[in-house]
Amino acid sequence: MYLETRKRGSKRRIVCLEWDGRMLRVVEALVSKKGVRLLKVESLLIPAEVDANDASSLGKWIRRALDEQGVSAKLAVVDVPRNQAILTTLNLPVAVAGELPGMVEFQISKELPFPLSEAVVDFAVPRDVKGETAPVLVAAVRNEVVEHLTSVVAAAGLKLERVGLRPFASRTAVMRALGDGMADRVLFVDVGPTMTEIDVLAPDSLPFSRAADVFVPGGLAEPRTFRLGGAAGSEAASGIEGVSPLYSLESVTESLVLEVTRSVEAYRARERGQRIGHAVIAGSMGVEGALCEALQQRFDFTVELYNPAATFGWSAEQGEQATGFASVLGLVLAHDVDPSQHFDFLHPKRTVTQAQVQLRRAPKLVGWAAAVAATGVLVYWSSVSDDLKVKKQLEQSIAELEEDKSEKEQFIKLVKQLQDYDGRQPRWLDEFVQLASLLPDNRDWVLGDVRMDGREKKILLDARFRDEGGKGYRLPFSVAEDLESFRRSGATRARYDVDLQVLQRNLTNPKYALKQQVAVYLREDGASLAAGAKPQSDNEDKPNTAVTEPRDASSTLKPVAKPDADAPPIPETGGTEVQPGDGAAKTGPDEAKEAGGRPTASPPGRVPTTGRPPVSTRGTPPPRTSSSGGAEKKPASGVRTDATGKPISAPDSGAGSTDEARDPGAETPAEGKDSGKKSDEGDAAGSGR
Repeated sequence: MYLETRKRGSKRRIVCLEWDGRMLRVVEALVSKKGVRLLKVESLLIPAEVDANDASSLGKWIRRALDEQGVSAKLAVVDVPRNQAILTTLNLPVAVAGELPGMVEFQISKELPFPLSEAVVDFAVPRDVKGETAPVLVAAVRNEVVEHLTSVVAAAGLKLERVGLRPFASRTAVMRALGDGMADRVLFVDVGPTMTEIDVLAPDSLPFSRAADVFVPGGLAEPRTFRLGGAAGSEAASGIEGVSPLYSLESVTESLVLEVTRSVEAYRARERGQRIGHAVIAGSMGVEGALCEALQQRFDFTVELYNPAATFGWSAEQGEQATGFASVLGLVLAHDVDPSQHFDFLHPKRTVTQAQVQLRRAPKLVGWAAAVAATGVLVYWSSVSDDLKVKKQLEQSIAELEEDKSEKEQFIKLVKQLQDYDGRQPRWLDEFVQLASLLPDNRDWVLGDVRMDGREKKILLDARFRDEGGKGYRLPFSVAEDLESFRRSGATRARYDVDLQVLQRNLTNPKYALKQQVAVYLREDGASLAAGAKPQSDNEDKPNTAVTEPRDASSTLKPVAKPDADAPPIPETGGTEVQPGDGAAKTGPDEAKEAGGRPTASPPGRVPTTGRPPVSTRGTPPPRTSSSGGAEKKPASGVRTDATGKPISAPDSGAGSTDEARDPGAETPAEGKDSGKKSDEGDAAGSGR
């Protein structure tokens, strides 16, 4: 398959048009393989009686304006504003260029808020591609937007040649103006009467682009107008009188600075580590100078007004008056760019199959076949027809095999690229089956919800635990240690990292009264799950009998430190955060060693969901699960037990001590007068299980 792009023709005259609700900008140029030569550059005020949304009314007025300016070009180029296009970046394999249109349509259809059939989709490939994949910028525009532009140009008596994308055209113009001194990241702000486009430009891509809704009234300041080669006596655009007292130059500038600040922060959050080194301000509303000074004070990078004088050999004064022509000049300059590197919604990039190529070559193939047939007839009558027939059959078979070989090699190469691309994504079904084999059975806990996060490669488990005698909080830590000690066959390190969130009690389900979220992070361990990796942990024979129940979304989970093994029971208040006991105050590495556990830190790159710092899930070893499913009860030091292993009650030797055995009948602040009865009932229930 091949990638079909529209080829540039020979020397021709074009006119690039761009308009908003207030002004029309016109650039007539002569383009050829040698370069671009500007003939006329003009900005014209749109009369109040002309409706910019009416294609017929606007097109007829444009025709009259072009005639007055002496514009004779018949081919027109327009662009689509940022607020009328959906723009995204996809990382796709680019080794086989002919497959890109199909991959783009398949991926973008998942992100569009409307059917793919209602939009025109085009994409731009970076100039320098390193590796098998590259960031491909994809844009989608509704069909009615392209139809409206086509109708306006037709009403103006012109033939539409190309429909570009405004932010990409601005990028082309700014890159030409800055030249080799362009920073790695450049902020570009194009001020309009009702919409301001804010972009972050890079030499080979458009990392960020958005449109901000900021109203700039006419007459607020002296607008910048420009004329090059226009008809004598024609009136250029000027400001509009009667500005509303609600607006001032300072208030409009503050609104623009606010939107620019929001855009810069949004870009920094998207591309961490990248720094904006320069900013360019464009527009013809008269507020660009004030905005330039305000941004220079607000940010630490340099700011300047767009000046295309160096690009076209103008004087500095002429360049200062052309600050509003960035995007329309970019449309002209795009004719020197490879068509695969810019947008054209009138002729979007398509895939050309091998069959279509052969159909185009059909006339030549027919002539060649006729010549071969005539030769065969002559040879047939030469008494060697049989031998020649066998030879012809063999040659045909060889040709078919060679053709099949080439096609299959290309197909195998494509399949391998797709398999490599797919292999980098987590296989959630296999991962969850492996994880489920390591979890305890449903006699101790149940799963309320299971979610997978592909970006952070983690599995979130909303679990409920059985509270046996107020000690059910130990089970999550036992689960965490089991998971973090698990290694697959051939692995060089543990497969999982575990984070435990806040432990809560919710009395809506008394059977499983404790609720906690367990975040399991997948780590690269050097083993392959698809290759039949086998567990290497202490709980290989543990049955996977966990069940799930509907998730209770009423509670909020937060990070929590592991409580001490002898901490007091969890208060029975629905949705209340559990505070760890005296033993839980030691959460550092040294304290963890003293408690008998291993010092550890949260995995790098993960930030807790609250202001609390991440804590270790390791510490005092939690109770293990017995073969019958219940927790093995180990009496405290110095406590006598009966034949069943149950502690024999003894007088309390000191309140507040966490190292001595507690009397099951003693009262605690959380239980009150009835706590002794509840404790006895809990011990009896535990013995029954």
